[in-house]
Amino acid sequence: EHRAADGGPPGSISGHQSGETDRRICGNSSRRIDQAAQYQEKNRAITHLHRGIGVTHEIGEGAVQSLYDDYLGLESDLRSTPSGLAALSRSYPKHLLLAAASSLEDRVKRLVSQIFERDGTDRLATFVSKRVMARSYHTLFDWKAGSARGFFSSFGDACGQAFKTELQSNRELKEQHEAFMRLGQLRNLLVHNDYASAPVELTPKEIMNKYELALGFVDRIESFVVIN
Repeated sequence: EHRAADGGPPGSISGHQSGETDRRICGNSSRRIDQAAQYQEKNRAITHLHRGIGVTHEIGEGAVQSLYDDYLGLESDLRSTPSGLAALSRSYPKHLLLAAASSLEDRVKRLVSQIFERDGTDRLATFVSKRVMARSYHTLFDWKAGSARGFFSSFGDACGQAFKTELQSNRELKEQHEAFMRLGQLRNLLVHNDYASAPVELTPKEIMNKYELALGFVDRIESFVVIN
């Protein structure tokens, strides 16, 4: 049973250093009223960036994109070989899906550990990395229901409620959230069932589209978790 560093309930991973700091990891505090406005302001800024003003994702430089490029090359080479092309279409979406889901998992784990290291302590970051994210990552999300609210609620009820409120009003966040959860859900179906016979309904191009959206969701995590 994992208990928060600040003495919170089991499963919670909220906490911050004692004393006054400019940045705090979200938790249950008297500042909840101000938090909602902060979350909305941060997410409006992120939405603005994702619409083309500022930094955007360049997934073309990533390892997942390299796998997709390999697929496009093989697809081109096999166009004159129908049987080979059919085999590629059956198997490659599975490989790409697992790569995309693993990439997202790794990004979330590293992000959360970095947040606790920067805004908490090195020891707290190590605990979160080894005892929470490494062992309990998949239990923090409700993959069957397609909801990440439980993940944010692990940082405190205020975070969970702020995420729920923003999700209802922010269409782009909703699309990114759905893409992130869908890739994780399909990943679980593959690894916990008969991998060889399990079908993947998405094409490689559709997987890449969802992966790019899901990266945007990961980018938003810090805006909910960290309070300036």
